[in-house]
Amino acid sequence: MRRAQPRSIMSPDRKPGSLRTQPIQSRAEARVAAIVAGVDAVIVADGIDSLTTTRVARAAGVSVGSVYRYFPDITALLEEYIERYRAALAEQAAAFLEDPPTLDDVEAVSAALIQRSADMLLKFPAFALVRLWRYPDSGELLAAPIRQQETAMIKLLLTSDPMLSPAENDVDRVTDMLIETSMTLLALAPREPEERAVYVADVVTMISAFIRAKAATTG
Repeated sequence: MRRAQPRSIMSPDRKPGSLRTQPIQSRAEARVAAIVAGVDAVIVADGIDSLTTTRVARAAGVSVGSVYRYFPDITALLEEYIERYRAALAEQAAAFLEDPPTLDDVEAVSAALIQRSADMLLKFPAFALVRLWRYPDSGELLAAPIRQQETAMIKLLLTSDPMLSPAENDVDRVTDMLIETSMTLLALAPREPEERAVYVADVVTMISAFIRAKAATTG
């Protein structure tokens, strides 16, 4: 079974070979986008174990043959889903790094990190589950390259200001806790804009308090 190659989230180029047939016309690209959106619909409704080409085709409003034209199996579908997430994250990360948060403001740092994830989950609501999917033969995480890049960015923000940073031997653990806690909470966020804004603000408050507490214990 083929494996996705590690890619930087700062590289917007498409991973070659992620599709069986490359869509050339806009209509074909729209069909592939609908199929990938079908992955979101099926997983959000019934979980990743329910993902089949038949269910994806039904959710996308296309024939099963159309799915197989572009994707040989479920693994290829999930790889394309992650590739599109990576490409969207690349665009977002570029803007994020052009105007990074002020590191002496815990809320600004937390809000920047949490809002990035919240925005991405609006576009890719199934990612909270897809990111945990592993190749059956190797146990390798499909989304491992994305996780590596997210970890690197959070560590950079946490360690850039000595007043904010946790102890050196705590950075890895704190980073993992921030990623897992925020992703788990944001996966439960309502989609209605006003309710979601309040919910995300509460997550920011929670994460900020955690970062402050860790900094206080090492200060």
